[in-house]
Amino acid sequence: MDAKHFRKRAARAREMAKSGDDPRLAEMLLEVARDLDAEADAIDAEGAGKTPHASPTSCRKLFGSLLWPTENGGDARPVQVLNISRDGAELRTEIICHAGFDVILDLPEERLRLAGRIIHAAGLEAGMVFEPAATDDPELARYLRLRCRSEAVGAN
Repeated sequence: MDAKHFRKRAARAREMAKSGDDPRLAEMLLEVARDLDAEADAIDAEGAGKTPHASPTSCRKLFGSLLWPTENGGDARPVQVLNISRDGAELRTEIICHAGFDVILDLPEERLRLAGRIIHAAGLEAGMVFEPAATDDPELARYLRLRCRSEAVGAN
């Protein structure tokens, strides 16, 4: 099996997570997707003769981001990105989010606009899964590689 096979399966797991109503099942599917993406990254790195980059989950917290609810004509609100990966993001907001709402995460400094769906929410914290088009965005992959690489260097 090649990296493309693992990425295809990861995308399918993310689609299933987005379409489901059970937040626990969605979280498990996202974990499977992360594992499949990690395997694909390792295969790609082996082929290129280098080691895989740092995990996206180690990226530093982001400020200055916006969350746009796409339903009901909602206004953009500031959001803090606690954790971001190819699959989605964990957020802290000033508004209460509800599972099942479609949103757009806007990272203006990074020139990224990522569509997705809130899959779980507890008070002012929420988790979102990205749409397949956002997970395949080369700019997101570039951003995650650069952000995590700079943190790995700063930690040493």
